[in-house]
Amino acid sequence: MITHISDIKLQTVSIEGVKQVYKDILSFPIKKETASFIQFEVTPYTTISFQEVYEPIVPAHFAFEIS
Repeated sequence: MITHISDIKLQTVSIEGVKQVYKDILSFPIKKETASFIQFEVTPYTTISFQEVYEPIVPAHFAFEIS
């Protein structure tokens, strides 16, 4: 059983698209950012990171539920 997640790392074809969702819509603060990488602080102990890649990613969707 997973009891703690410190960082989730995902790939994206659009850092700007990710930024629009996670910063502008969900209001997660940006912890680190470069031209091809962005990391958001979900909680004081958890981050979600995105690395930009230049090829299509399959699958193109992910979802999870934490209760």
